[in-house]
Amino acid sequence: MNLLMNKEEVLLLLLALIIALVLFYNYRHSKQQQSLFTHLKLDKTLTFLDSDGKIARLSTTITSRANHAGLTQMWFRNINADGQIDNILVDGKEPAKIRRVAGSLEVCKEFSKALRRGEIQQIELSYELRDSFRSQREGMTHVTSTDTAMLIMRVRFHPARSPSRTRAFVGYGSGKEEILAPLNVGNSEVSLEIRKPRLGAYYTIEWDW
Repeated sequence: MNLLMNKEEVLLLLLALIIALVLFYNYRHSKQQQSLFTHLKLDKTLTFLDSDGKIARLSTTITSRANHAGLTQMWFRNINADGQIDNILVDGKEPAKIRRVAGSLEVCKEFSKALRRGEIQQIELSYELRDSFRSQREGMTHVTSTDTAMLIMRVRFHPARSPSRTRAFVGYGSGKEEILAPLNVGNSEVSLEIRKPRLGAYYTIEWDW
């Protein structure tokens, strides 16, 4: 009986070791995928181009550091809008690739040469949003999917249509949303700065108009 129990213990130990190795491999693989780049600064600006709010432009400028050698692409994922997305540009040009995955757009930036580890690039993604802000209460959200040192979000309203109320909040998973410090307000613009935004959290500027 003792010998049998010893064999069972060995089998259980081996099984536990295999599971641990699989989990460790998945963790390392996931960590590598998530940390291809570190965004030193991510600056996202939504600008309304007309007084009705029917046409807006979202521009995101990223200063990013490559964490691995040989990287040739950067993908922008989970691009969504209630209305139509037009005129997608990367650094002022048509993207190398655009694809739709599970209802969201993904846009590719291809570098002219493979990056060295530690090399820093500045990239701008921009596109127009049509009929995306039709409600009395609207917002702009950023989900932190890549390690980021500084996040800046701003909304520039048309001078003929200013918001009646603004606020900013952060949420994570299914947890309760937390109100953030008051927004910086001035000249038809509101902005928010977050140092080291939490990975996986979503940050929102919301307004009534």
